[in-house]
Amino acid sequence: MKRKTVNMVFVMAGVVLSLASCKNAQSTAVGQQDVDNIVEAADAKSDKNQDIGIKGFSRDGIIEETVMVDESDIKITATDLCYTDYAVQLNLTIENNSDKDLSFVSGSMGYSCNAINGYMLPSGYMNADVLAGKKTNETIRFRIDELSIYGITEIADIQIGFNVSDDDYQTVYRGVGQVKTSEADSYDYETDTFAENLKSGVLEKMVDCKVDYYSDDELYNQNGISIISEALVTNKDGEKTVFIEIENKSSELVYGVTSGMTINGLVVYSANWSSDAVSPQTRCVVGLTPSDMLDEDYWDLFGISEIENIAFSFVITDEEWNEVASSQEVSIALAKKTHPIDDKGKEVYNENGIRIIAKGLIEDSSDYSNDIHMLFLIENNYSDTIVIDDVYNSLSINGYMVDYMAGSRKFPSGKCALIDVEIDKSSLEECGIAGKEGIAEAEITFEIKDGKHNDIAEPTVLIEY
Repeated sequence: MKRKTVNMVFVMAGVVLSLASCKNAQSTAVGQQDVDNIVEAADAKSDKNQDIGIKGFSRDGIIEETVMVDESDIKITATDLCYTDYAVQLNLTIENNSDKDLSFVSGSMGYSCNAINGYMLPSGYMNADVLAGKKTNETIRFRIDELSIYGITEIADIQIGFNVSDDDYQTVYRGVGQVKTSEADSYDYETDTFAENLKSGVLEKMVDCKVDYYSDDELYNQNGISIISEALVTNKDGEKTVFIEIENKSSELVYGVTSGMTINGLVVYSANWSSDAVSPQTRCVVGLTPSDMLDEDYWDLFGISEIENIAFSFVITDEEWNEVASSQEVSIALAKKTHPIDDKGKEVYNENGIRIIAKGLIEDSSDYSNDIHMLFLIENNYSDTIVIDDVYNSLSINGYMVDYMAGSRKFPSGKCALIDVEIDKSSLEECGIAGKEGIAEAEITFEIKDGKHNDIAEPTVLIEY
């Protein structure tokens, strides 16, 4: 199961690039030199389609020297805005007037709150260590082809989220500073330029993708936060991504959180999948990639040939993860007709309205793993939400205890879910079991609880292969 931040220009153009990735809430930051190298490499690969957005980009916006932050003994000043052929560069002077050495970070996984012209952006990374009483000059860069995907063809304003911490990792300052350009007063903030790119076909020409589905149905609206559009886009490599557009008309920075990811009615991930900051009076485009949620090697096994529906729980939180609006199920119907999940397999449990169906063994397709996946379909016809998990260290293969990983699933009555038990192949080899072909039988114990964590059952199931 892969979970990653979506950088829209590269997902839709089919270029392999990840400025940041996350799994189980862990993050990997990229240094500024790495970003510079990536930009140069991507520039070398820029094709004529991407140049459509670059050539139409106005470089007229200029700034006056602007203090973006001046508190907690730190001062951050935007000194200049300049343009290269492929990037917008905001130059900063950072002053540490405190008696502590400080680290200044922007655009990281831990705090990504950058925006241009009212669109939140995943880019604009900066990391600067400044000794007590010292200054530094830094540059934050934004790629023009990425901005063009959002329909941004000029710079009216730039918002930068800064996280400042000391050597003990204590936060000294966290907040958003803004600088406006000479184009700000005449800029039309009301037009949803990203949606216009989707509807007009400009995006398809720009990054050689296909917009398979677009809707401006409002699927969520609470406390000034809305989901205002949805789209399914296929890039030139055939990878499909569902984009949702979140708008924040409130006066507070919030996070839009998705969880309980469901593909064509199959719950494939229960925990939080994405969490995206949305500053006041901005829009945020979130990419949800089905093949990251469910490996495409599994699709046929569960009767999935096309993405017909994607659903998830959506909730708004503040910066302390407190819910500021109630959770709501969001369902995006991407096809007029939907097909049921394939429930064929070996039924190994059927009580209390709950069925467990063994779907077989699949070898990991990743270049980084040779583990074996034991797959189960869980049908919940019980009267309540259920939580199903394995009993720790309960898996045996051919009578031998082996190492493995398995995730829990929480899902409502009337739904079905996938349980993926990932078996360590090296552990099998230690037991003299020659991979997938050597597995004759498996035994594992599940614990099933209701939505309030009351026990329902603890079945031990035996699967023969």
